[in-house]
Amino acid sequence: MKLLKEDKKKIQIGIIILIVPVILAYLLFNGKSIGNALGTFMAIISPFIIGAALAFVLNMPMNFIENKIFKKWTSKPGLKRAISLLISLVIVSAIIAFVVILIIPNFFEAIKSLIQGIPVLVEKLRKYPEVAKQLDKIYDTYAITNTHDLVVKLKPYLTKNGLDILNNVFFGISTVFSVVLSFVVSFTFAIYLLFSKETLRRQFTELAYVFFSGKTANKILIFFKVAYEKFYSFFKGQFIEAFMLGFMCFIGMYLLKMPNAATVSVLIGFGALIPLVGAILGAALGALIILIESFSKAIMFVIFIIVLQQFDGNVTYPRIVGSSVGLPSIWVLVAVTIGAALSGIVGMLIFVPIFATIYELLYRYKEKKLKDKNICIIEEK
Repeated sequence: MKLLKEDKKKIQIGIIILIVPVILAYLLFNGKSIGNALGTFMAIISPFIIGAALAFVLNMPMNFIENKIFKKWTSKPGLKRAISLLISLVIVSAIIAFVVILIIPNFFEAIKSLIQGIPVLVEKLRKYPEVAKQLDKIYDTYAITNTHDLVVKLKPYLTKNGLDILNNVFFGISTVFSVVLSFVVSFTFAIYLLFSKETLRRQFTELAYVFFSGKTANKILIFFKVAYEKFYSFFKGQFIEAFMLGFMCFIGMYLLKMPNAATVSVLIGFGALIPLVGAILGAALGALIILIESFSKAIMFVIFIIVLQQFDGNVTYPRIVGSSVGLPSIWVLVAVTIGAALSGIVGMLIFVPIFATIYELLYRYKEKKLKDKNICIIEEK
């Protein structure tokens, strides 16, 4: 007996209703073992994930060099790709070396000065009656007799939560061998992806049409195309924007003769990579570092950074990034918040293009359905 289309749908829904509770129950009672298995799996594939991320970053300058600077170079495309990739590697390596060699030592010195300058800062703040009252309450609560005791009590906390975290970041991998091996695998995989990206794209397209119907394959390819466009547009715009903001901040601080101009400007630049909240956090930390050396310079810095961010938000950012991501501000805030809760700084970065991809696909689906139903909604003014 041949089943009708509606009967097939009912059977499929019934199977789903039966299977889903079984899967959920299995996950509930075997969550720990599944978590361990996923952790092991992620540890195995992490070099390839890092390699893909590295390839994605290197692809941005490589595309520009290959398609813009070497636009008229039509012969020997393999050599053209190799030289473009080599220049991209030099640029990225130079940026990393600049941060590691010049900025990080200055950052540690700034943190050290910040800790050592706390007594002076506290004594300056005690001149204000309301601040003095609050400080006295803190002193009484934690049995602090003077500002020196405050530093003694704060120093272990700052050391534990500052230096230990940095140590975990830089030295978290158990052995030097595993670090080198992971780097070699990631780097090799990234180079392979960059040299073979056109071939891989063609093979993926062919496989999509082999294993799925034409309609489903088209949907899969559209999904990945939109996702790539959103991720590429977002990170390309954010990198350029971060560099421009950091550079303008350095020039302004240098002209205004503010202390720690290079360190603070790098903080502002890196903060600008994180939408909405990053620039605020970078500015707050920069102001705190400057405050230890000069209260008046810190006030000047706050005024300067507000003016700079207004200029950036109204002039630079729209021209560089514009509406390429196509995600309303409220959803950017939601994406940053959820990303921070789930994956920290990395989540704050990647959840914006993820949300932008979902938003774009839902928008296209909505427009198609409204068009099919011949519905036109006019907004009220």
